[in-house]
Amino acid sequence: HTAAGPPAGADELAAMRELNLVAPVAFTEIKARYRALVKIHHPDINGGDKRAEERLKRINQAYTTLKAFYGG
Repeated sequence: HTAAGPPAGADELAAMRELNLVAPVAFTEIKARYRALVKIHHPDINGGDKRAEERLKRINQAYTTLKAFYGG
């Protein structure tokens, strides 16, 4: 894999959209965006807001997908 990663498939592109990223992107950028979004959408910060909780679940899934894809 290169710094910007291999060509992404549909799952990876959807995961990037969930994290508000545009390919090509380095894994360090993915990790930084993931951490920033977790801080914004964490349920402890949002007083148990169900929308924030659902968004956090999607963010975590997207990060898991991209981490596996990039070998992060």
